[in-house]
Amino acid sequence: MKQYSIVAMAKHPVAIPDPLIMLDEGHNAFTVMTDDIADVLELLAGEGVTVQSYNHLGQDGPPRLEDELLPGETLESIGVL
Repeated sequence: MKQYSIVAMAKHPVAIPDPLIMLDEGHNAFTVMTDDIADVLELLAGEGVTVQSYNHLGQDGPPRLEDELLPGETLESIGVL
């Protein structure tokens, strides 16, 4: 699944069970995990929500250990390889 940040305006409170999204009336900023962002955007539009922007967060695939290293560290220096 991919994670997205979404900024949206809702005309009234909205509750969507899958994926779990609960919005209050007015301006909302939230994250959602989904394999199909187009489906989520369609669900929101069906509830009268105006999506102002959305962004994919992170990278595709599992996290990489290399991304967690401190400056100057290598996998060899911390004993992983």
